[in-house]
Amino acid sequence: MLKLFKSYCTGFTFLFLLSNAYGQTVIKGQVVEDQSKIPLPGVSVKADSSLIGTQTDRDGYFSLIIPDALYSKPLFLELHHVGYHSAKVEVSKKNSALIQIVLKADTLDLTNVVTVGYGTVKKRPSKMPEFPWPPPPCSGRIIFNNSLFTRVKTLQEIDHLLIDALENSRYFDYAHFYIPRGFALATKIEQIDEAGISLEEPGRWSPTISPKKLNFEEYIKALFFPTPGYFRIIVFIVTDLPYAYSDIKATRKQANAWIESGWSILPEEFSKMKFSKNYYCSALVYEFIKPEAREAYFNIPGRFDAYEHLQKSGLLNFIKAQ
Repeated sequence: MLKLFKSYCTGFTFLFLLSNAYGQTVIKGQVVEDQSKIPLPGVSVKADSSLIGTQTDRDGYFSLIIPDALYSKPLFLELHHVGYHSAKVEVSKKNSALIQIVLKADTLDLTNVVTVGYGTVKKRPSKMPEFPWPPPPCSGRIIFNNSLFTRVKTLQEIDHLLIDALENSRYFDYAHFYIPRGFALATKIEQIDEAGISLEEPGRWSPTISPKKLNFEEYIKALFFPTPGYFRIIVFIVTDLPYAYSDIKATRKQANAWIESGWSILPEEFSKMKFSKNYYCSALVYEFIKPEAREAYFNIPGRFDAYEHLQKSGLLNFIKAQ
């Protein structure tokens, strides 16, 4: 038995020394989204014709150790990510230091399903704008008990319920965005008082944002008011996927890069998606403070929790009353 063990050890040592007798190169890179240039986590990166592969980290970075033997012919990295076109990029020892790879969003229909490691993810409807995912850290979050939505059968129905609550609370401008296996519904930025209560109109919506083209870029621009004040945006998230906050801070520069105009209504595809027991609805509150003679900034954590914000806005009562 001891003789057999020694033979195994000798063989392993030989293979180890043999593998290290050949050179190898570390290829490092970052994968970003085409238009926003935001880093993409979870992208599959694989050296073609080999078993060498990895995934990008939360900041979109990856690292692969490539044996020099693979450079005997042109070497390509194959990249795949849900909701994006696959890419194939040629690499060499010369450009292995740090490469940046751009993936373009795939605008296939929502009904197309791709199987990934954590389940099935439906792709966004063609041209529907995406809300940043995972979402940026917020001032406060509340996850609603599903007992509030016992009569809801589809994602479109819960959207109607939320819109009824918004309009009953005098939120008449809102925008829809795509998120994995669901949607986000965001309110127009409003001005609130120090106690978190919405100001009376027209000061509540000052400065005015055109309801014909509601988008987050206008929200960000609206943060830079000539007078001090408090402002908030409420974003409802409906999905059956768990999520944590991203590490990307929602700065003005980044927001201008990834924010697109939201849609006034959900596309028809959402009427076919069932609001099953695995789905849930949460509300993210983004509070901004505009000090005198300074730019507005995100207030994290907020002065109030999300429950208080929804209570003071009047939304909570209408959601419970549905």
